[in-house]
Order: sequence, then C-alpha cells, then structure tokens
Amino acid sequence: MVLLIHLDAVKKERSSAADGAVQDDDPRALAAVGSLVMEIAHQLKNPLFAISAALDAFEERTGNDPSTARHRAILRHQVRRILALVQGLQEYARGTHVEVQATDLGDVLRRVAAELNDAADGRGVHVVTDLAPGADLRLEADPIALGRAFGRVTENAVQYSPRDGVVRLSAVRRDEAEGACLVVTVEDAGPGFLSEDLERVFEPLFSRRSESSGLGLAIARQIVRLHGGDVEAGASSLGGARVTVRLPA
Repeated sequence: MVLLIHLDAVKKERSSAADGAVQDDDPRALAAVGSLVMEIAHQLKNPLFAISAALDAFEERTGNDPSTARHRAILRHQVRRILALVQGLQEYARGTHVEVQATDLGDVLRRVAAELNDAADGRGVHVVTDLAPGADLRLEADPIALGRAFGRVTENAVQYSPRDGVVRLSAVRRDEAEGACLVVTVEDAGPGFLSEDLERVFEPLFSRRSESSGLGLAIARQIVRLHGGDVEAGASSLGGARVTVRLPA
C-alpha cells in the first residue's frame, strides 16, 4: 500500500534526523509539531475508513472466497496497523491531562499485569509483579494515566519477549538526594536495546521493528514527565531490556 510506504518513510526519516531537532523544553515548537501531527492523523482517518468500508463491501459480495482470503487478511492487518499508528499519533500530540489523587502504585502495576496477561499468554509470555509485601508505594498521581504509561512499557516488553519469557514489573521506595521517590522497573528477556539506541528509544516514531509505531515508549515518557518523574533505558538482569521509571513520592 502506498500509504503504508509513506508512513514507513516518515519513520525512517525521523529516526535518522539529528538529535535535538525539537527540544522537549521548547513549548512553541512542541505545540506546532502537535498541531501538525493532529492534522495529519485526522486526514489519514478518512481514507482508512473508506478502505475498511470498501473491504467490507467486497467481502459481502464475494463471501468467503478462499482465492482472496490471504489478500483480504493482509489488507485488514495493514488497516489495523495504520489505525493504531494514527491513534498513537493523536494520543501523543494531544498530550495527557493528569488528575492527581492519592494513589497506590502497587495497585496500578498489578492492574497492568492482569490486563496484559491474556494477550501475553497468547504469545507464551508471563507478566509478573515483584512487589515486597507491605511496601509503601503511595504517591500523589493520576492512576489512570500511570496505568497507560506502564501499560505501554509492559506491552512493548511483551512484544519483544521470546516464547516462555518473563516480563517482570517491580517497584521500591528510595530516599535519594533529591528526596523520596518510587523506582519502577519493567524488564524482559528479549534481545534488549542496542547500546547506541539507549538515548533514542523514547523518541516518537523511533523503532527497530517495522511493525511497531515507535510511539509507546514516547507516550510513556510524556506521562511520566507530567508527574515530575523521568525514565531511562538499560539492560535487564533477565537478559533483555530494562526500563526504569522514577517518580517523586
């Protein structure tokens, strides 16, 4: 599909662009990029819905014709893929409004693990939480927004994990020089990050996988920073990737 080729070209161009083209602390540049992305996403939706409707009509006329089954499946998959990218672009460009309240981060992480385990089981991957009994994981935060952030990170780990692999979510409270914080790690046993990518994996549209939108980790960092925290990538003791999130407690 021509549309898919253009989207991949955009990703490649974005990945090869010089670091710092748009700085995180430049609100005017971010607002301009956000408006552009929202407009592009809006313009993409109409032709995608038209393609999907045309495919529905084609299937109604031809039924389950085995001679076209493979091509119809390819079209469905590509439409879903591009729609997911459009939705991710809209979420990233729109940003997240956080409503802070007393939150137990342990509850957030357990909910993320429970929600993703069905999808993970289908891939032969196990999502587990490693939370010390009685650990004080309370903070002022938006539990829904943090759930989306950790859901994005965990989903990314599941996608990269081998069959029978484990994705582990852990959290501890630490007293650091800047004050008390909660440190959450999401680890997997996949191939891990390339060392040269560690500074780039949270950039929007950056991904080494052609099937990935490259927006999951970018959206996660956006949400974490709205809470006054930050995130970094590294190597996991499980042999794969590790994403570490620090949130003020």
